[in-house]
Amino acid sequence: MEKKEIDIRHVLNKMKEDLKKVNPDMVFGEDIKFPISIKKVVFRDPIIYQINPNQVVGIRPKSDTKTYKGLYIGDIPYSYTYEYDKKKKVLFILPRQSSLFYIMDLKKTIKGSDSWWYSLDNEDNLVEIKDSDIDYQGMLVKALDEQS
Repeated sequence: MEKKEIDIRHVLNKMKEDLKKVNPDMVFGEDIKFPISIKKVVFRDPIIYQINPNQVVGIRPKSDTKTYKGLYIGDIPYSYTYEYDKKKKVLFILPRQSSLFYIMDLKKTIKGSDSWWYSLDNEDNLVEIKDSDIDYQGMLVKALDEQS
């Protein structure tokens, strides 16, 4: 099967278009044209992921080729994004966050966005995360093909 070259911006723009269909008065992030009139600012709660703190994981840092046993600590905010409802004049502030892990053998923490990881049901079942398991473009192409 031939791999298709895709631009991630196309995927993100498609997601924005779909969200705008649900609420056409909503403007997202860099699409907001300032200055704007604001009646209210709402700070949204972060999304809580369905993984328990202290969950043992298999984790491979992006800077490494080895998979280690790690421990999920929790989610940490690393920046913020915003949305604006033009009709209601409400600015929504949303935290962007990343999972945080501790890798025992390396004695260091690492963000989920700087690694690939999976939950371990049994600590003895550590499986290496191989390069062939990591194929973002292939996953995106497959997802786009399924939507078509």
